[in-house]
Amino acid sequence: MRRRDIHSNNPRRFGDAAEDRISKGGYRKTPGSGSSSVKGDLRRGDFMIEVKATKHYSFRVDANIMGKLRNDTLTNGKRGALIVEIGDGTKFAILPLATFEQLVPDED
Repeated sequence: MRRRDIHSNNPRRFGDAAEDRISKGGYRKTPGSGSSSVKGDLRRGDFMIEVKATKHYSFRVDANIMGKLRNDTLTNGKRGALIVEIGDGTKFAILPLATFEQLVPDED
């Protein structure tokens, strides 16, 4: 009998494990993220990053998720990004178009 993954039925632990995996790539974890005035799960440079993870192969990004990110970044004076890890381990960074346009120069 295979050992059951302790994270599979607990979304909070599953998300925490994703934060741990991603933080090994040069990100700083935010102590008590979300429970104090300092928001965001991770930090890197001038970015405040929210992390979401799913064991499925799709993830729905809606106005509530992005609105919270926008409000938290305005409050903390940081740029915001959402990192999503889907079921096969693929990670995506989602950021506001204005931030993307600042980071990627025009091709004139």
